Amino acid sequence: MMVVYVDDYRTLVRVGRIKARWSHMMGDTLDELLCFADSLGLKREWLQDKPSGVHFDVIDSKRVEAIRLGAVPIVCGEDKWRRVVDEARQQHSGLRRPRRFPVEAPTGSGDLVDPDNKGTPQNGPNVPDGEKGLMLDTLW
Repeated sequence: MMVVYVDDYRTLVRVGRIKARWSHMMGDTLDELLCFADSLGLKREWLQDKPSGVHFDVIDSKRVEAIRLGAVPIVCGEDKWRRVVDEARQQHSGLRRPRRFPVEAPTGSGDLVDPDNKGTPQNGPNVPDGEKGLMLDTLW
């Protein structure tokens, strides 16, 4: 049984020409995550292989499709989310990928941006103040 999760991060960010709300898709194993990503039509080179957790960044329409196909929705900051993020961190290969697109965060959003790709913690919409440092560093 394949288990893949999508969180409710939904942060509004522009990536290249796409301005959308982005969330994280993670799996119990890397193989499950890649297989599920294939079924969603995601390119494997879009995999975010980061020390903060291996994941795909997905826009809302892909998040909804993933849930329709069986992905488990999880809430940022909750215990289940922490377990999934911890597992995603264990899947990191040790390699860092360079940023592909320049990114701008919406003005006044309160979200942190990581212009140097050094893993600055992100502020999720449902992450309590004491948990801010636990967020995955995403493609920003």
